[in-house]
Amino acid sequence: MLAIRPVRPEDAPAVLALLHAAHAWNLANGFNFTAADITAEDLAPRLTPAHFFVAEQAGKLVGTIEVKPEKQGPDWGFHLLAVDPETKGGGVGRALVAFAEDLGRRMGAPRLILDTPETHPWLPAFYARLGYEPFRTDQWAGKRYRSVLMAKRL
Repeated sequence: MLAIRPVRPEDAPAVLALLHAAHAWNLANGFNFTAADITAEDLAPRLTPAHFFVAEQAGKLVGTIEVKPEKQGPDWGFHLLAVDPETKGGGVGRALVAFAEDLGRRMGAPRLILDTPETHPWLPAFYARLGYEPFRTDQWAGKRYRSVLMAKRL
């Protein structure tokens, strides 16, 4: 059974390893997601139990997600979504996104926002199937891809 819970300090090494493993394909294929090569030092301030959550299955960490208010406006966003490659396709990603949507609703956010590579072979379609619609593109400094920002009304 999948359980989603707030991150704990002792989860930090496993979270870092999972982020790197989950995004290794992306990094190797030119999608340099922040999660793909984030350092322990850059990750540490993001691991707050109010905004960072992990998914466990059979006592093993199998997913991560950060859910927090966007810097501007009333919307919330999710970041650092990762699924253990060994459990990919098993619904962990969908469960984490549903969890983020529920948290956003409870916090009164009108929309939940995400950022993904515009030309990624499956992620924009995955999010579209979950009800997310593109609303803007951007080229972030340091990224080797153009991002599409997508949102879902909560």
